[in-house]
Amino acid sequence: MNEKERLILARFLFPELTRSVDIEKLLNKADAGARLCRLKYAEPGFTRDVCLLIHKETTWIFCLRAPELSSWELSEPEEVREACILLMNDCDDRDRDTQTAPTPAPAMLLSRKRFEQIQEESDPLPVHILSDLLEEASGDVVNAPRLARIMKRCTSKGELRLCMHGSSGWNTQYASYIADPSGAFVLRVGRGTEDWMIAAPTTKAEFCNAVTQWVLKAAPI
Repeated sequence: MNEKERLILARFLFPELTRSVDIEKLLNKADAGARLCRLKYAEPGFTRDVCLLIHKETTWIFCLRAPELSSWELSEPEEVREACILLMNDCDDRDRDTQTAPTPAPAMLLSRKRFEQIQEESDPLPVHILSDLLEEASGDVVNAPRLARIMKRCTSKGELRLCMHGSSGWNTQYASYIADPSGAFVLRVGRGTEDWMIAAPTTKAEFCNAVTQWVLKAAPI
């Protein structure tokens, strides 16, 4: 990996930590055959901020919020699967019994810029006004009230920064996750200046499975 690629990855994965010596140690282990994922997840009493470095035969998990960068190495798929579950506080299929799955519906599509404006204005707004703004921006009468409720009453959230090497260099993808006890959404945004945002209804278990499949197989989020 050349210095330009290293800088691009550092800025994307660790925008607040680009000058960290520990980050240099992590990136030194990456090469064109590797994939990288930063996962942040938080719910009451539980937080994780880790980077996963995935090679063909080995996955390293680096804990970013420790006094010193600590890591552990996994080689078996079942070990990786179990680690992903634990990183999101035991998010296996049992969560399907406690978190109501949304009624199947197409994902919400709207302008990224408009969504960010609505987010900035959302704190003092009641749920029904926030829902109206989201519906106006997207034309989606089903998902708008669901997303508005979760934005106002969020009890857990996550963030994914995915990096995969392709023929033209490193490709990046960003997604976030928000949830309350009634349901959850995965939010994906356009790259660079692309002005779009997709909000897809999901559950914690489904989100965890998507992360696990990407780590094991580079499956799309």
